[in-house]
Amino acid sequence: MFDLIRKDILVLIKSDKLFLIRYVLTVLLIYTILNPISYYLSSIFLSYVTLISTFSYDQENDSSRFIMSMPINKENIVYSRYILSLIFIFISTVINNTLFEILSGKIYRGPVFNDVLICLILYLLTVSLILPLHFKFKNKRIVNVICIFLFLIILLKVGKFLNLIVDTASNNVNNFFDLYNLSFISIGIFIVSMTLSLIIVKNNKGGKSYEEVY
Repeated sequence: MFDLIRKDILVLIKSDKLFLIRYVLTVLLIYTILNPISYYLSSIFLSYVTLISTFSYDQENDSSRFIMSMPINKENIVYSRYILSLIFIFISTVINNTLFEILSGKIYRGPVFNDVLICLILYLLTVSLILPLHFKFKNKRIVNVICIFLFLIILLKVGKFLNLIVDTASNNVNNFFDLYNLSFISIGIFIVSMTLSLIIVKNNKGGKSYEEVY
């Protein structure tokens, strides 16, 4: 499983040598132009794009031959994708908040803990919806369109709701629907999503073929 994660990261680095430069420039652009929502938008957007990119880079580099030589099964592929999604959001949040902290006071405010919670909730919800679709329908174009649509809906609608929660919680600390409770709920949804993905790949026909899972 961890070999799969390492493989995905190495393929990403090999396929896009300018990734880090583009990443930093994108963060700065979002921070400057979309500042009110940049504190969670940048981490979610870049983590999502990076995760989806690993799927396409796998196909471009024909990674299935390498994978088939490894002692893996379908369940490990599912676990590796979900763990990889958490690694991406963790690294992205650390890098982005470090940049925001450096820039704080010079342009806009610095990051706060509520930004991290909103980012976590939105990202977990996004991944929880998209990964089961990926395992069920593979890399069909219509699925990619649906995933982008779901990503935008979650980002705009749920993000607006979470900002309302922040404003309400600041006036009523006993409000049940606060970010902390929603964070635990999103973690639960993430676990349910992973369980659903495991069921999907186990029901795939053809044994433990990597191609049929990916």
